[in-house]
Amino acid sequence: MTSTIQRKIFADRWYRFDRYEIKGGYICPARGATLTPYEPWDNFLSLSGKAAIKQPYEPLLQLAQQIELDYSAPWPGRLKDDGEEKVLGWCSRYGLLGTLLHRVETVVLAPKPQVTSISESPSRPRHTCTRFVRTNPGWLVEGIVPGYRSKTTPGVFLRSSLSDLHLNFERLSETWGSYFPEVPSDERDSYQYPVPFTTDFWKQYAEPLASFVAAAKMLREAVDGIRLVSGRSNLSKEQMRAVVNGDAAINALASPARPLFYHAGKGYGFGWACHSLLATFSMMVMLDLSSARVLECANRTCRRLFVTKTAQAKYCSPTCRGTVQVRKNRRRKARGAQRQDRSRPLPR
Repeated sequence: MTSTIQRKIFADRWYRFDRYEIKGGYICPARGATLTPYEPWDNFLSLSGKAAIKQPYEPLLQLAQQIELDYSAPWPGRLKDDGEEKVLGWCSRYGLLGTLLHRVETVVLAPKPQVTSISESPSRPRHTCTRFVRTNPGWLVEGIVPGYRSKTTPGVFLRSSLSDLHLNFERLSETWGSYFPEVPSDERDSYQYPVPFTTDFWKQYAEPLASFVAAAKMLREAVDGIRLVSGRSNLSKEQMRAVVNGDAAINALASPARPLFYHAGKGYGFGWACHSLLATFSMMVMLDLSSARVLECANRTCRRLFVTKTAQAKYCSPTCRGTVQVRKNRRRKARGAQRQDRSRPLPR
């Protein structure tokens, strides 16, 4: 599969602000920040020849190893040392992971007065619920009249965690409302939330630090577990457990991806829609792990992950290979100088 085909098949659009800040444990847009759409798959590369490549998800896997939650802090979390600065730098480049959209399937807002096709007159509007439904092409927005051909209760159908594949029903004020910290807690069940992926949505949406860190580490641990299989025949029980957990985690993380049948020119095309940046990166990882090797650079001052099809690959770039070679040459010269010093006769 070439990179051109991949960009055509995986044409997900994501959004990022140019600046973020952390307020009360939430990652949110900074005041006056600019929102920009982009396509993460534009930078996803296909392997050709023996060259090692770095994929868009690699900085997130690297970040996951560099940040740690301060577990003495209450929800929504706090990071140790310079972790917050590193997270903000990453988010200004890629945006938030979309951990809420990753888990949610349907949202039903509280009813509000609205003139509908079944209203008796414009002066007598009916109370109507707005419903957001995640479909293969995107989010469907529809109005529902409670009690008219359906029984509607405001709330959210979502997975209880990133690793859970079962849907649960919650009130709006629980998980969903917690991602909108500017909405007063006593209004979260009745608030009219903006439609996902709209500008208003991204301006109000914020990601808890604990949620962001958990998602990043879950993806990293999945990759590290699956990488144990590469080139090995005998694994310990602990390693096999890590592989099994990695398989389950990467499948759960990619579960929001949906097949997409779309109109293309005079015909139709087939593709996938991922619905969150976390799911997008998970799909990229699945593609790479199924057709290549994801390795850690052998340069001890780098240790970045890279993708290759070559069994002998050790370094992510010629620079790292050269750095290690220079280091070896210096050690070799130092050992030679020590041997010469020992062989010299002692002065009388």
